Amino acid sequence: MEAATTLAVRLPVALAEGARREGLEVPPGATVVLADALAAVGYDDPERIYWAARAVLVHDPAEIEAFDRGIGPLLGRPSPPRRRSAPPAEPVPVAVAVDDIGGVVDTDETDEPGERETLVAQFSAVEVLRTADLNGLTVAERLNHFLTTHW
Repeated sequence: MEAATTLAVRLPVALAEGARREGLEVPPGATVVLADALAAVGYDDPERIYWAARAVLVHDPAEIEAFDRGIGPLLGRPSPPRRRSAPPAEPVPVAVAVDDIGGVVDTDETDEPGERETLVAQFSAVEVLRTADLNGLTVAERLNHFLTTHW
């Protein structure tokens, strides 16, 4: 097997395995897509290889560090240290207000110092948009529909 062919076969597999070792989900099809991406950018520039692999294998910004740890050594890049996970955030209380008369519900009863913020979700007991066909409306009709259903 020619050296270029060997590289074209082994490099995508090695990059995918490195990403998997660090916990990234890399299905077999992604390795094939990575091989195609690497063939498009070439095998002579580690930066192009890095960005092609990152475009194919990383699906969430939270995965970038793990990706860098997994493939950094293969491309001669420094591997970032593992971070300790942050403590879980405290839950925020949520209040649900039902408005059945079309007015605004005021849930901000007190503003005591040190009081925790409460998120408020509000909805109407009457569902209007399920049956509304907004595609055929003019701009004026859409605005009128919006104002009558939201105010």
